[in-house]
Amino acid sequence: VQQLVYVEKYFAPYAGRMTDVYDVYLVVFAPAFLGRKPGTILYRRDAPDQLGRNRYNYNKVLDDNRDGLITIRDVKRQIKKFVP
Repeated sequence: VQQLVYVEKYFAPYAGRMTDVYDVYLVVFAPAFLGRKPGTILYRRDAPDQLGRNRYNYNKVLDDNRDGLITIRDVKRQIKKFVP
């Protein structure tokens, strides 16, 4: 409960821009991509740098079609499995 002040501060810049639960997740997961199209690539297996490859590898469970790309569409598909 004490940390809710920080949660509110974190989300404040995105107020009014989040339209659904998927946007809320995206703000936590990859906030720079809020408002982008579903096909937007967040992370890729063959990223040109190690940091990019690590971001893909740490989250590859989101790449449910195993194409080496994590897109906003992929993230939404995974969330839909748990949030009706």
